[in-house]
Amino acid sequence: MLQLPPDETFYVEVLLFLAFAAILRKLIWEPLLHVLHERSGKTIGAQKEAVAMKQEAAEMQKRMDSTIEQARIAGNDAGDAVRREAEAEERKILDGAHAEAAQVLDDVRKRVAAETEQARAELRESARTLAATAAERILERPVQP
Repeated sequence: MLQLPPDETFYVEVLLFLAFAAILRKLIWEPLLHVLHERSGKTIGAQKEAVAMKQEAAEMQKRMDSTIEQARIAGNDAGDAVRREAEAEERKILDGAHAEAAQVLDDVRKRVAAETEQARAELRESARTLAATAAERILERPVQP
């Protein structure tokens, strides 16, 4: 039952409770709070680090995509440049071949014209000779051309 004023055992019990609470606080509660605080800090730190790493990975992905796009553009530009150079070289070769063919054709025409003229001259001479011979036979006397 309850006594007023409480007897000395009540005070001893209160003192023992406070002493036990202080001991538990020092031995269990404070280390537990310290461990929980560290764990919370590590968890939050790990979450922040994970978010930072995710952002860094996204930035690296963007840089990689940008680099790949630049390489693709550079490759296309290089391919276009090579294609233009090849087309220019082809035009140069074709122009040279056309000029050479035109020169050969001109030379052949000149040679054919010269040979034709020479053949005509020979044919005229032969015609004169044949005509003189025919006239001599018809007239039965020598004819001077």
